[in-house]
Amino acid sequence: MYDRREMDLPTVWQLGTGDSSRTYAQWLFDNGVAAIGPSSGGRWPGSGGHEYQSSVHAFAEDARRGDLVIAKRGLRTILGIGVLGAYDFDADIDTEGWDLSHIRRTRWIVKKGGLV
Repeated sequence: MYDRREMDLPTVWQLGTGDSSRTYAQWLFDNGVAAIGPSSGGRWPGSGGHEYQSSVHAFAEDARRGDLVIAKRGLRTILGIGVLGAYDFDADIDTEGWDLSHIRRTRWIVKKGGLV
């Protein structure tokens, strides 16, 4: 077997963008970020307990600059493809009413309908 990192291949991550009645995909594209929640545990690795510790850990530590992210709706609809940048935390961010304070700067290279 081979290790993908030895071959300099990016990991591909998927990111939900809200539910069908209330999506935040356009907000992600407009602000150049990928974002997840919740903010309750604070910045990773914070002193508080993270309700979704494995997801926050993967987003903050396992994902790397240059990895790809696919923004999706449901199981089959791809809304965008981006290249991940640095991790950050912003408890004051307003993401269309969603609690998504864990962010990664993202260069969105494809959005539904064509290239960015």
